[in-house]
Amino acid sequence: MKILIVSGFLGAGKTSFIKAMAKATGREFVIVENEFAEENIDSKVLTQDQALAAMKIVELSEGCICCSLNLDFSFSVMTIANTLNPDYLIVEPSGVAQPTNILESLQKIKYEKIQLLAPVTVLDAQNYQQQRRDFPNYFYDQVSVAGTLVLSKSEQLDPEDFKRVAADLDVADDVNFPLTHYENWPQEAWLTLLAKELSATDIHAVGQRFIQHQVSREPDLDLANLSLRGLKFGNPDQLYAFLEDILLEKYGQIIRAKGFVSAGKDLIHVELVEKQFSMTGLSPEEVTALAAEQSVAEGEGRPADYDLDSFVVIGKNLKKVALLALLS
Repeated sequence: MKILIVSGFLGAGKTSFIKAMAKATGREFVIVENEFAEENIDSKVLTQDQALAAMKIVELSEGCICCSLNLDFSFSVMTIANTLNPDYLIVEPSGVAQPTNILESLQKIKYEKIQLLAPVTVLDAQNYQQQRRDFPNYFYDQVSVAGTLVLSKSEQLDPEDFKRVAADLDVADDVNFPLTHYENWPQEAWLTLLAKELSATDIHAVGQRFIQHQVSREPDLDLANLSLRGLKFGNPDQLYAFLEDILLEKYGQIIRAKGFVSAGKDLIHVELVEKQFSMTGLSPEEVTALAAEQSVAEGEGRPADYDLDSFVVIGKNLKKVALLALLS
């Protein structure tokens, strides 16, 4: 079993990258999803895609896997290796995880049946500078561990733009930094990620970068999260107004929000990162897939019985009373 860590800050686009990798390589993965909230939205995003619906997803929710590395996480990895024994295990930590911790934990349980691949870190081209300023420990830990740095939300950038970002980040010579958005990668570039094993030299380089950036294992800010199940609006305009209120900090300093929300007769997938948000309506087929995933996850009932609305907000100074009032 080969293990690939795909890390990145909140909203960087890790789940979208994993979806693209699965489709481009044609490989089947087992995916360990870690959400910094009670609701695991990313697993729903993955399984609503019919092309990926058959993949096994292991959810470790409500907290960071770094907090339970010696127990839950290591046990989960060993269990997956001994029972499912997939060719590839993809570990997608929470956006506020420090993956050097995860790498250290995996090193302790590595044996002939478990191999570690050079980790991938996804960086948000639109927001990485602000994230570097506000969350340096998370940011530089994730950058330090990377064998490959992927610049997401970069569809409109040309190679010279990528080079400027690489210079700004001072990307080391031994780190792969593709100069195009991953939608333009040839299949062999994707397959390289699934073949590049983590060597002792690579681990030493990670340690050197960790020291160079003076990373602390302390959290940057005391972030909180709140999961809202059953959040509904009369129409998409009301949902749009709610998201604008989030940007105006009516509900606290929310830096990340995501989920599935009813707006009239439509189920809408919402993504909010920093000062931008998107609303995407789901097709009947996607709603059916989402309902089926939830029925399997919860283990009882029929897909039609489920309330599919689930929404997560992450930030500081959350006004939880005001947010919970939306459910009444």
